[in-house]
Amino acid sequence: MKTGLANNAGTNPNPAKTRFRNQFSIFFVFVVFSATVWVIAKLSKDFTSAITYNVEYENLPAGKTLVYASDTAITVGLDASGFNLINYHLFKKKPVVSIDLSGMRLYPDGINFYGLLLTSGLTGKLASQVGSHNELIFITPDTLRFEFKAEHSRRVPVLPRVQYQLSAQHMLYDSIQVVPDSIWVYGPHEIIDTLFFVETSLQTLNEINENLQLNLALQKKPDLPLTYSDNEVEVRINVEKFTEKSFDLPIIVNCPDSLFTLRVFPETVKVHCLVALKDYKRIDPALFEAAIFCSPGELQSSNKLRVEIRQHPSYVRIARIEPERVEYIMVKTLQ
Repeated sequence: MKTGLANNAGTNPNPAKTRFRNQFSIFFVFVVFSATVWVIAKLSKDFTSAITYNVEYENLPAGKTLVYASDTAITVGLDASGFNLINYHLFKKKPVVSIDLSGMRLYPDGINFYGLLLTSGLTGKLASQVGSHNELIFITPDTLRFEFKAEHSRRVPVLPRVQYQLSAQHMLYDSIQVVPDSIWVYGPHEIIDTLFFVETSLQTLNEINENLQLNLALQKKPDLPLTYSDNEVEVRINVEKFTEKSFDLPIIVNCPDSLFTLRVFPETVKVHCLVALKDYKRIDPALFEAAIFCSPGELQSSNKLRVEIRQHPSYVRIARIEPERVEYIMVKTLQ
């Protein structure tokens, strides 16, 4: 019996402890509620905070290239609610504002020009970009300085950067085309004079078996003050399925020496060429010409002469010639 009473006493909760826990829980809820109300009330009020904005400069003075800007970021003092400031500082990426330079007055500085811009005059424009619910208190720095060079121009070709593989029995029907194939580049003459071409961004392709048209951006070096007439070009890759055609072609001998003539063996070669299926019927041996050129040095050093395909249609690709070299004998010309 004593043991049973002891067990019952140990399992019954202590009324005092239970009452304390209930009172503490209620107290904690009131504390959290009061703190939340206090934070909301505080954040609803306006505070002044400094926020840094990246700057983009647009509408440069006509005929000028920007080569230096004293600042690429400005700091703006905002009078805004605590909620807005927390949103700016914690949840937004670094904001960007645009500054228009089209009306800037320029002053000569040797061969260059410089201009000054007071940021106090930008308050209204910046306020519209930052947001009308915020009040701008200050902007630093108070002055922005810019240096310009006279702008020069040059037209340069565009080089496409495309890595690709062709599917089996397919080939390029023509060279890769770029539209436009050249662009105008504007900037300081000392940079323009060293620029001979502009490349596109690199495009890597899998096996292709059909025509493609790609829009590729033009590459720019961020450290060079250059502008392009076009920011991207169209790259056209024409692909066709091909087949092989072979035919015999007589060899034409070109020998500048009038004291002798050459006879070659054999007198014909077999030409193997690749052609798009759609052009197969256009193949005519009369459009081809096989020739050898007998230079004195080659006649002395070799008993065979190389055969060259001197003429063929542009839509045909020469695969191989059989034989590539032919034997010859020299026949003295009768005087």
